[in-house]
Amino acid sequence: MLMPMEKTFRSMVYERLEDIGSNIVIQDEEYKKRGNESSELYTQLKQILPEEYRNLLFELDCAYNAQASIAEVLVYEQGVKDGMKLKDMLVMAE
Repeated sequence: MLMPMEKTFRSMVYERLEDIGSNIVIQDEEYKKRGNESSELYTQLKQILPEEYRNLLFELDCAYNAQASIAEVLVYEQGVKDGMKLKDMLVMAE
């Protein structure tokens, strides 16, 4: 169970990630290119798979997206923690 401070921190992380995703990530050309490629491949696979297997493709896509979202949060949180440690090290070095 998360402590109140951890919940607040996690909430701030989610807000910031949403802001970054809405304003920075979607503007990146490489991100858009990879998204288009991914969508194209998904559509192709969906078209060639028999009907009874298409749901598995959808579930796989959802699982990959959920895993990527978790990684995104963990990496961002670690980056914030590393930034705070770096700040402390720089202050001590002065």
